[in-house]
Amino acid sequence: MPDRPDDSWLHLALVADAYERGGWPAPDGRIRPVDALRGHWLAVPLLDGTWRRDGTPDPVAHAHMLGRWALVATTERAGFTELVRVRVANDVRFGELTVSAGVHPRRIVVAGPNLPTVEIARHGPGDDIEPVDPIGTRRARLLTLQVNGRSGVLLPSRNGSGRAAYDVDAHAWSRRYKLRQIGPEHAEVTRNDLRVARLLRGDPEPDRRYAVGWDLAADAIDRALVHALASAFRIGATTYRERVRARRAAQPAATAPVSVRAAGILLERGVDGQRARQYEAEQGVL
Repeated sequence: MPDRPDDSWLHLALVADAYERGGWPAPDGRIRPVDALRGHWLAVPLLDGTWRRDGTPDPVAHAHMLGRWALVATTERAGFTELVRVRVANDVRFGELTVSAGVHPRRIVVAGPNLPTVEIARHGPGDDIEPVDPIGTRRARLLTLQVNGRSGVLLPSRNGSGRAAYDVDAHAWSRRYKLRQIGPEHAEVTRNDLRVARLLRGDPEPDRRYAVGWDLAADAIDRALVHALASAFRIGATTYRERVRARRAAQPAATAPVSVRAAGILLERGVDGQRARQYEAEQGVL
């Protein structure tokens, strides 16, 4: 075990506060006794309000290691209510843009000298231990949207089918935005049915969670809203058929019947149609 754990995004203040009281922070806001932790992984809080799943054969020992480090690293602590900068982008047209996140309350704030300030906040506990979205819930009554202090409306889809179940509608400044999932790792954002951005899912790390490509129609308000939506909600979603195909593709080839495997080899070698079946019969495959 290394002397210093991977704490690049670890929320040291949250861990230290719970560990000083003999516990470990849970995503639902409670503090669980360290010795009561079970399973083969540990939910670890990150500075941007999300949770990382650390695989470990001993979650109790892992919690003690991280807890002790959080207590030692007092100079690196960030307050619960403080915003932590998690992403900085330099826009060619509108200059620097920053994405910040807070834990209590859970919120995403996008701001820039030439952009409106957009805030998405969650007021209440998250849904579960591994939420679908970084903001932690899809319940509209727990979410608020503000653009330069003016309230808007967020309406995450919850009852759709396929990819549509993960779409998000947003209304602000007489504009209607839609975050629409278009692939397993792709999404797009439209404003009044006009596409303004394309999104690609990135790494789990908060500063590389997504990449964005802008359409010419995107203005300053669009850029701020897109970054806020992409930071708060998931990018990309798979359909049921795609998940089934992925599971089938992952199955070992040896599980296929002998005749199927033989036919596949024959076809790869250029033997097809009736010749393939005759060859199989001669070889005693069928």
